Amino acid sequence: MIKNDYKIYDFNLDFHAELLLLAKKAWHFTYSNIMKPDVLNERLNDWYSEQNHKGISENVKNGKYFFKVVFLNKQMVGFVSGNVNEQKLDRLYIDPDEIGKGLGALLLQMFIDELIKVNKKTCLLYCDKNNSIGIKFYKKKGFVIVEEDEEDYKMVKNIEVF
Repeated sequence: MIKNDYKIYDFNLDFHAELLLLAKKAWHFTYSNIMKPDVLNERLNDWYSEQNHKGISENVKNGKYFFKVVFLNKQMVGFVSGNVNEQKLDRLYIDPDEIGKGLGALLLQMFIDELIKVNKKTCLLYCDKNNSIGIKFYKKKGFVIVEEDEEDYKMVKNIEVF
């Protein structure tokens, strides 16, 4: 059941620290038994650095990048980001405590709605092969695996535009 109390915002640098905390919580939940702690922390600190977020924040302001954060009771519980022009979902994370409550579906639909607005017909993403939770979720939402490399599955979903 999706809560009506979610507050949704465009990403900006004011959300950097909370986003990093949520990413750490989600990554540790998903990868702690798969990835060495030093590798996990190195990737998190690289991908979610303030410097990286500065550029993303500017692209969100300029309408060149889609990035929404979701709060519940003043706590960030999820985020979704991607490049609409490339039809590519980059990240969809939710607080592990929110799994199974519809937040992931809401975030995915927000991105797909943006694709529909600009008449895109597909959505693609890359999901780590070890992310069984993500793979199961995306397959349930209609994504299929079309390619794979050493680490990731490339998954695609056709979008029905009405």
